[in-house]
Amino acid sequence: MAVPFRLQDAADVWNESIQKIWFREAARDPEKYKDYIVDDTTDLYQYGTSGFSGLGRAQQTAENASVQYDSPSQGFDLTYTQRQFTLGFQVTKMLWKFDNKNVIKRLPAKLMRSLIRKREVDCANYLNNHTATTYTDTDGNIVTISGGDALALASASHTREDGGAAQNNIIGDGTTVNMDFAEDAIEALERTAALALDGRGEPVGFNVDRIIVKRGSPISFAAKRLLKSGGRVDTADNDINIFQGAYKLVELDYITAANQANWFGIDLPYCRENGSGIWLYWSEAPKMEGPELVFDTGAFKYKGTMMYDLRHNDYRGVFTSTGANA
Repeated sequence: MAVPFRLQDAADVWNESIQKIWFREAARDPEKYKDYIVDDTTDLYQYGTSGFSGLGRAQQTAENASVQYDSPSQGFDLTYTQRQFTLGFQVTKMLWKFDNKNVIKRLPAKLMRSLIRKREVDCANYLNNHTATTYTDTDGNIVTISGGDALALASASHTREDGGAAQNNIIGDGTTVNMDFAEDAIEALERTAALALDGRGEPVGFNVDRIIVKRGSPISFAAKRLLKSGGRVDTADNDINIFQGAYKLVELDYITAANQANWFGIDLPYCRENGSGIWLYWSEAPKMEGPELVFDTGAFKYKGTMMYDLRHNDYRGVFTSTGANA
């Protein structure tokens, strides 16, 4: 068991010569995950999802002929299995009592920030590892992120429900795939989205409404110029910028430096309405438990806890690029 936080570990909280103490930590913990992930709640340890394709096209019917009947195609099953996340701390009775500046008494609120950061990192890691079906997190846990078709979020071989041609959600212009972010790459994003088919081989008609990048990366500045300029960027032409205001720009802090060339286009309303894209299912929202008194020592214990799982059943609505131009 970890040793509780003691007087000798925090001498400044009872030293009268110290008048001001700050917590030096991340300045902000925005909940960015809702900008690219859909969330919902469940009371089940294992929560299964599935889906069906729509029906085919209507057919011309001759006079007095029988109507043609059709059936939707069964989609893929995917089970979300709840995972528990916790963090706690202990404080001795004497440190709590002689915390003259109420520094230690602010620690319980910091547990909520720790939970929020964990969730934001997990969500961003889904994008950091979008070409893989599993990854190992910083605690050494193997996290599964394969979809209902058992493939990675990004694939040129997604299985179609009716057994038709494999589907692709990797951004490309027909020659180059995983295009690096630029004006021609946004054109390729729209092309890739326009070519996407549903489970019956019909065009989905996606309306990509947001672009995801790493905050502070070269492509984040390129995206701001490209999405906010009135005229075409980096040209002397008088052409208008057709992408001005067309997308919400989402900048994430936890896309890693090694993946700063990654970028994504998402039709989040479609994902929300059709159960596709990345979903986060909660069984327990972040909460704090405590204080619990340790009778023998008088120490106080606090714990922050939450439970969720994060997967995608259907990749549709998410378009990906590593920025590698290959």
